[in-house]
Amino acid sequence: MARQKQLSKEKRVAIITLRNEGPSVRKIGKTLKVSLSAVAKTIKRYKKTGSHEDRPRKGRVSEPIIWFAAEDKFIRVTSLRNRRLSAAQIRDQVNATQQTHLSATTVKRRLCESGLHGRIAARKPLIRTGNKQKYLTKKESDGVLRQMSRMKAKGPTSAKHLWELLQDYWKTISGDYLLKLIKRMTRVCEAVIKAKGGYFEEPRI
Repeated sequence: MARQKQLSKEKRVAIITLRNEGPSVRKIGKTLKVSLSAVAKTIKRYKKTGSHEDRPRKGRVSEPIIWFAAEDKFIRVTSLRNRRLSAAQIRDQVNATQQTHLSATTVKRRLCESGLHGRIAARKPLIRTGNKQKYLTKKESDGVLRQMSRMKAKGPTSAKHLWELLQDYWKTISGDYLLKLIKRMTRVCEAVIKAKGGYFEEPRI
């Protein structure tokens, strides 16, 4: 059964005033358009307390949230040091270090207020087979692609077989080619930093 809405103070005063003038409970309810039970309860409570005021209610008192500047700074610094950390991971570090009990939602809110918002890495286009071949010399390309085709044709039948195929494939790669990749890695890193993690033309590197 739904709980009835509490009468306003004005209606409670009107009920008591009419009751003192003599009308019955039914007539008071019809005049004020209030249910008989509400009229009867109002009269009964007035006789008991002698007041029209609302009774004090017992509700849960929310505790004030105390926020320390040290925790705020710790969250910002932790996020800036590693932008890949999630709010839950930062929460665990804060609670373990600062001896607090923060939630991940609180950490997210504090980061947003500090101007640090979540980011998703931009999708980069896949390198086509034609571009992959440009990174290799003609001789290296033929040898590596031939070996890869051989691995694909055979197909590993077990983990041990896969390891043997990988070892055979590794032996076909020359030391000069590996040195070329190592030297190229510096240019790739510089291009990634310059593009801020976005797209860049790899064949030009």
